[in-house]
Amino acid sequence: MEKLNNKVHEIQLFDDIFWVSLTKGGSVRKIQLAILEQLKVEVKGIHDSDQMADIISEILVNKKYLLLLDEVFSEINLKEVGIHDDHEHGAVIFAYRDRDFCCLMDDHIKIERLSSDDAKNLFRKIVGNIIDRPNFKKIADQLLKECGGMPQVIKLIAYSLRNEDDPAVWRHLFSDMQSPGMEPVQELQEVYKAFKLIYDKLPMDKKPCLLYWAFFPPDYEVYQEYLIECWKAEQFIVEARKLGEARDKGHAIIREFEKKSLLERGRKAGHLKMPLFLRRMALKIMYQEEKDSKFLVGDGEEIEEQPLEEEWEELFFEYMCDLRVLDLYDTRIISLTSSISSLINLRVLYLNNCSELVELPPKLEKLKSLEILDLRCTGILTLPEQLAHLTEVEACTIEECNEIESIIDGGIAIGVSFEFLQKLHLINLPKLVSICKGSIDSTSLTKLTTLTLKSCPKLKCLFPGDMVQLLCHLQDLLVEDCSTIKEIIEDGIIVQSEALPRLKKMELCNLPRLFSVCEDASFEWPSLEIMKIKTCPELRDLSFSVENAPKLKVIECTINWWSKLNDFVKDRLKDLHSFT
Repeated sequence: MEKLNNKVHEIQLFDDIFWVSLTKGGSVRKIQLAILEQLKVEVKGIHDSDQMADIISEILVNKKYLLLLDEVFSEINLKEVGIHDDHEHGAVIFAYRDRDFCCLMDDHIKIERLSSDDAKNLFRKIVGNIIDRPNFKKIADQLLKECGGMPQVIKLIAYSLRNEDDPAVWRHLFSDMQSPGMEPVQELQEVYKAFKLIYDKLPMDKKPCLLYWAFFPPDYEVYQEYLIECWKAEQFIVEARKLGEARDKGHAIIREFEKKSLLERGRKAGHLKMPLFLRRMALKIMYQEEKDSKFLVGDGEEIEEQPLEEEWEELFFEYMCDLRVLDLYDTRIISLTSSISSLINLRVLYLNNCSELVELPPKLEKLKSLEILDLRCTGILTLPEQLAHLTEVEACTIEECNEIESIIDGGIAIGVSFEFLQKLHLINLPKLVSICKGSIDSTSLTKLTTLTLKSCPKLKCLFPGDMVQLLCHLQDLLVEDCSTIKEIIEDGIIVQSEALPRLKKMELCNLPRLFSVCEDASFEWPSLEIMKIKTCPELRDLSFSVENAPKLKVIECTINWWSKLNDFVKDRLKDLHSFT
């Protein structure tokens, strides 16, 4: 905004240019006083804002003017200032952090953060070439990284270090910036207050969602679905009972944070990060407001040394009964201590990429509050019987567990298995023969809404026996890259006509031996809307029709596959196919 102000003064396009910064908190009166002062209007004795607005409007109505409002954090009524629509030659430019306030503007321009090179050039312009000296280069780079490409922060830090040739002073400033327990350094008080103002205006239920970012490493890109799972587990999204509802609410919160420029998109799809400097501000707020809470942020690039022996006591699971999220991603652990049974409030357990973990402790059944279990890329050989009794688990992902042959074994699982499970993802399981083995309880898997199977080469029939009868809530089914699967619903079994009453979408991809979805033409698909078929050369017959699948809107397929169907099937489904 400063650069724009200087530029328009140079080219002399306007009679008057007003630049008002509202960093320290602004009001209509502050803007009015700044305008009247520049217009050299005596305001002594004028205390009424409406009177000031009339004076401003009368002076500016026929003038060509530009009003620059910088660092705006709340909505401003321009008419109350004295700026009206009939000022045909006037223009107003706002610099907002919150895009919600921009919805009524004629034009929106997003200002990106400075690149590393531009940030360094701005810093050098103020402090000089001292940043290129060997004993200053490293600390200068560290300071710039902390500034996160924000011009205002860079300038504040640079001006405080101008003419300072002692590297110890630079290092001390950097240390102060990093310390969450200390008050913000004097140079950054204004920026901190601005961030705090945005934070204070957030609804109470969204404040902990924002501060949660402080727990992630600096510049760390977080997958948004993972973040939402953590928010739900921490009970930040209390009104959403189901995982799907929590995801919708979580996406809305993330969108709001993006609009306020508190988060930005990462390099990987679906990932987000909080600018480093804002993360520091969040840490400071957390330390100030949550002094009695039980949290620890080890704020560094990585742990290079084993904690001291006396520190291990703090890490024992038996002292963490209030823990709700446990993420052991890629930790190379070979076993889970039996003390994990103390985590009675744990809601999310991530064990992905623990490739040396070959078994789960029997006491895992004590985790009665567990909702999400992630076993991707572990060395798990078999799922213990006790796992079937985790009645609150809503989502389970099992991937690259090379020895697993079945998910639920009726021979060892006594009673209900995964009664509340909503999402089950089975990926790259080379020995998986079946999801359910033997006879299982009639209420098992009855809440399942999403089932995904990918790269399970030994699976020949997806729903053998009476398993299909259990899936009364299944809505989305994806089967992909299963090289030997022949049937979706086993032929020859007797099933109820509406065994899949809520199934809306079915995707069958790269299944070279699949020849049947369901041989029974009387089987009904009352909710099926979308069918996707890709690279299933042996699938030549579909039992769908207007009568048994009344809501079916489209069958997405290739021209080559469609051309090989018999004429009777093509005629029956001619209005539904869509070539991809």
